[in-house]
Amino acid sequence: MFKAFLIFKFLPKFEDEESLKHIGRIYLKALENSTPDYKEEDILLVVRRIYEKGNHEDAEAICDTYGRRGVHFLRPLREEFQKH
Repeated sequence: MFKAFLIFKFLPKFEDEESLKHIGRIYLKALENSTPDYKEEDILLVVRRIYEKGNHEDAEAICDTYGRRGVHFLRPLREEFQKH
């Protein structure tokens, strides 16, 4: 399991729209079985980029999943993008 989540360490390096579309899907798949909790600032950065590239559906689903599991550090980011 540890090796599978090593990929999350590298997600902040991707910024292009096509990669972020895939990253959103990968992240949602990972959330089916666990709640990745590596560096919160990296998770925030990745989810922000997913929002900014227009993939609000995946970004919202990621934020909602964390929130349902009692992890709320993404709430301010979600609220920021709900205002747009």
